[in-house]
Amino acid sequence: MELSDYIAKINKKFVKEALDSPNLMSDMAMMEKYMSESYNDRILVELLQNADDALSKKVILSYSKKYIYFANNGRDFNESDLEAISRSGNSNKKRGINIGYRGVGFKSSTAISNEIYIFSANTIFSFSKSVCAKTLQMDDDNVPTVRIPFLLNNESVENELKENVRFLNDKGYTTIFAFKTDKHNKISEELKELNSTFLLFLKNVEDFEINWLDTSKKLTAQRLQDVVTLDDEYSSSSWKIINDNNIQLGFKYENDVIIPCEKSEAVYHCFLPTFDSLPYCFKVNADFPTDPSRKHLTLDENTEHLITRSAELLIKYIQNNIDVDTGIFDVLNNIISFSKTATIFQNEYKKQLQKKLMVSLNNNSIIPISKLKIFNDIFEPSEIKDIRKNSTYINEISPKNLGITDKYISNFTLDRYSIEDYCEILKDGDFVENSSVIIVAKLYSIIINDGKLDWNKLDGLYIPCKSGKIRVCEASGSDLDQKFLNFLSSFVVSNKYENFMNHYGFAIKNREGTIIFNNVTKTISNVNNTYISKWKSAEEQCVLFEEHLGNHAKGVGSQNLGYDVESITPDGKKRYIEVKSVSSTGEFVMTNNEYSAANIYKNNYYMCLIHQNDEEVSFTYIRNPIDNLDLEKRVKAWEWVCNKYSGESYKIKLCE
Repeated sequence: MELSDYIAKINKKFVKEALDSPNLMSDMAMMEKYMSESYNDRILVELLQNADDALSKKVILSYSKKYIYFANNGRDFNESDLEAISRSGNSNKKRGINIGYRGVGFKSSTAISNEIYIFSANTIFSFSKSVCAKTLQMDDDNVPTVRIPFLLNNESVENELKENVRFLNDKGYTTIFAFKTDKHNKISEELKELNSTFLLFLKNVEDFEINWLDTSKKLTAQRLQDVVTLDDEYSSSSWKIINDNNIQLGFKYENDVIIPCEKSEAVYHCFLPTFDSLPYCFKVNADFPTDPSRKHLTLDENTEHLITRSAELLIKYIQNNIDVDTGIFDVLNNIISFSKTATIFQNEYKKQLQKKLMVSLNNNSIIPISKLKIFNDIFEPSEIKDIRKNSTYINEISPKNLGITDKYISNFTLDRYSIEDYCEILKDGDFVENSSVIIVAKLYSIIINDGKLDWNKLDGLYIPCKSGKIRVCEASGSDLDQKFLNFLSSFVVSNKYENFMNHYGFAIKNREGTIIFNNVTKTISNVNNTYISKWKSAEEQCVLFEEHLGNHAKGVGSQNLGYDVESITPDGKKRYIEVKSVSSTGEFVMTNNEYSAANIYKNNYYMCLIHQNDEEVSFTYIRNPIDNLDLEKRVKAWEWVCNKYSGESYKIKLCE
């Protein structure tokens, strides 16, 4: 049957139904109004979805005087398409195969127009609220726009419309929607959010041309095997797509390596992006149930099943590439969201990982990831990589893939390398000679700071000296590398450092002063240079005070990590310190970034509250503020407020 014949048939059938049951039309009008309001700012994406399902390679959006045009070069409109948009919930699309499936998305366009023209298969027809009301002799408010199709002939269409349609036909567009409207501002608002990632998980559309008011731009998607390259006027990006049975994972891709995407990009897609976030910097696409606006996932059994399958696909990809440094572990190192949807994915992913993931070691054994050991927090990631690579002992029991970082492993194991392991590393003279002195100093500090130190364990170890390396028991103070000793003295508790130097007869280089604490409020006294300048910033004052405590500290406030200072204690424990300068009232706020970091680091996260007057500055440390403070959430840009607290306080005299 020709499309024109089918339009006439549907028209006759639906007019009769409407005349027989006017209340039905009134109900449909109300339902259409609800759908147009629900999809109000998703009109373009609904049209884009329909174009993709019609196998379109390119689409175009334009505005001319009183018409919005949306055209595609896919297959012609057919009987099934007409049936789907004329009825509600009657789409012939299948879940997981086609993008749309409710048959209601097109009705979102009634938010901008009550007079819609469709040109396809050499046929012209329209949906018109006013024509429908006149035909049925009912009020406009009691009839829907998209219900009864009206067949048109070429003479009944105004010239402007015909000319623009002819122009689009000449450019290869086969199906054209024309919306008569003055509500172009709604589309203008939607265009502000539209970018090339909207094309990422579509199956067919490669080219989206936009000619809107004074703006012209193009979004493109080039699909080559499992990599999609996206381009728009502002950026270009490539994404590696992992696909299995209608579930896709999308990872940002540069120079053949997976990298973390932006936090704002790490969202679930139901073919087009939703607003719901993932815990890590990548994307997941599946036919998730969503609310009517398609902005949020519906958290039901089907959604949880799809999230479980997504987590399983991620584990499968990791396992298949376990010996290759694809970059995936850099993506999975950091949790970026604690939203409901992010937490569901994270919990399922961790559960699956601990059950299934097996890691290949350099000694050719294969063990569960939970059996891997990790290094003390004193080491930087780059230092750990160097140790795993250069220590024969550690290399044998390390993953073949050095991309599996300790930070990643720590999510699944609490097993750390022992003192015996660190001693084995330092028995290798070549390692000591060829490694940086700071790495060797940190290894020694862990052994020396141990409460049950057996000096016999140190005798056979190598230590850096001016000529390379020497065994500890054979060295004299004049042999040792002074830079090594400087680092060692900063990492080891004072009395244990002196014990080490005394035991082996090395010359002791006294550190400046001894810290003595009084009870309750702890005032530092009997220390040379224990004044802190009043002109230093709060972050700088905190770094200086941490050094006075014997810790190794550095300021990182400019890196937007959710804390201002990183500090390592003599026993190798890492402290993440957020510094707050407080007034006499003592009130302070936590930003969302700080709150997230506190959630991640728990007992290793501290608030350092600094209060300064003309003579002294006080430092109050609060450990794990999320669990130990009564925080009040205030709605600004989400911040957590505290005006009552207690913790370990210290006072130091001020100087110029």
